[in-house]
Amino acid sequence: MKHTYARSDMDVVKSQKFTRLCSLTYANTDGEARSERKWEMVQRTTRTIPVEAFKRSQAPIPIDAVEVCATVEKAEGTFIIVVAQYRPPLDAISLEFPAGLVDAGENCGQAAIRELREETGYSADASSILSVSPPLSTEPGLTDSCCVLVRLRINGDLPENQHPKQLLDDGEDIEVLLIPVGDTQEALNALLKAAGKYEAKGQRAVVDAKLYTFMDAMAHMHNSHCCSAL
Repeated sequence: MKHTYARSDMDVVKSQKFTRLCSLTYANTDGEARSERKWEMVQRTTRTIPVEAFKRSQAPIPIDAVEVCATVEKAEGTFIIVVAQYRPPLDAISLEFPAGLVDAGENCGQAAIRELREETGYSADASSILSVSPPLSTEPGLTDSCCVLVRLRINGDLPENQHPKQLLDDGEDIEVLLIPVGDTQEALNALLKAAGKYEAKGQRAVVDAKLYTFMDAMAHMHNSHCCSAL
């Protein structure tokens, strides 16, 4: 990086129920001739942090949502839980990790356990949590919204997980997919095959970048171990 930068102002251009369009002003701060610039940004309105807190540097890093990377261990094998749902901005079915907004008063682990239960029906508790990531940005050129990735290990043979039932809100239409991960390369192929199932029905399907990257990394790690053993 040649310069250091700071935000000096933010104006709300238009606010809707769930999002607002903002105009940012920022400039370099390293002693050279200041060059103020503008940038458009989308924010979530569901967060509890007041909008005034984002007007100047250092603006808070908002954790709006959790993504749940959950493996289910059953007698017949281990599976990654994937959900499929129609996403209007894409006009396509999106295959993704279970996810959702963090409610007021929740920590990220609690939000992940709740969202997993609601979207997939699978039950977990605090002892199921393997790791909680730092705040992660997914569209840094578009929004300041960050998420946290929570990894869970689920005992699929528990009675409450034998026949999981979703707790969906009115209007939610989410299909639960279990992707086998015994062979990591085959897991990636199974994910892409699942996407193809929707396309065969005339509905476009897109795999979420975070999910694909995770599955692809597992496949490459598997291939690297195989190559090193040769």
